[in-house]
Amino acid sequence: MRNTTLLFRLAPTNFMQPFRGYQTLKDRLQHSPGLPVDDPSPSFWMYPPSPTAKHCSEIPDYADFIVIGSGTAGTSVTRRLLEGCRRAGWDGVRVLMLEARDACSGNMTLSIPICCRNGGHISPPLYHGSAVLQEQYGEVIAQKVIKFRLAHLQELRRVAEEEGILEVSECERINSVDVHYDSHSFTNAKAKLSKYQQDLPFEASHHRVCKASEAIEVR
Repeated sequence: MRNTTLLFRLAPTNFMQPFRGYQTLKDRLQHSPGLPVDDPSPSFWMYPPSPTAKHCSEIPDYADFIVIGSGTAGTSVTRRLLEGCRRAGWDGVRVLMLEARDACSGNMTLSIPICCRNGGHISPPLYHGSAVLQEQYGEVIAQKVIKFRLAHLQELRRVAEEEGILEVSECERINSVDVHYDSHSFTNAKAKLSKYQQDLPFEASHHRVCKASEAIEVR
């Protein structure tokens, strides 16, 4: 009887959790982000300024599509939109992109670093983000998300080559290092990496662990 009562108590709770999450998302989507601040902090990757940073055309009276924002999301959607229109034979499509600041001057996200010409990194959370994804969405979805994040490395470079802007985008492959200053975080990171290597051996094949003395010799 006690187990049955507990089950009935848990059922409404389990039902309401997804509903509350949906309601939170809905409220955020309907809430106006407001206008940009008058004196924003300059983005590191905007120096030196790109030739297209201040590009501005006269706003037309009509546009078939309006894209808000010139970051990775906006430019990706616009590029794919124009490709689709050309394939469909709709060559006269008008696309208007609106940007509150300089072109591609937004912030960096954790999963998809923004900007094609910047001083940042195309370095999504991998082994240290995999554990969190597994807890939230399960192992199968977590692996799909990790592979999706890694796909950006190849895709952004491919697009830059296709558009003939690989050199000016300053895109290059380098090794990155995660440094830990205490034994607890280092041990925790090694455990996460070990699990990541078990789950995705191919994707994790280039990862390695170095102790302080070894790291000095690594190039």
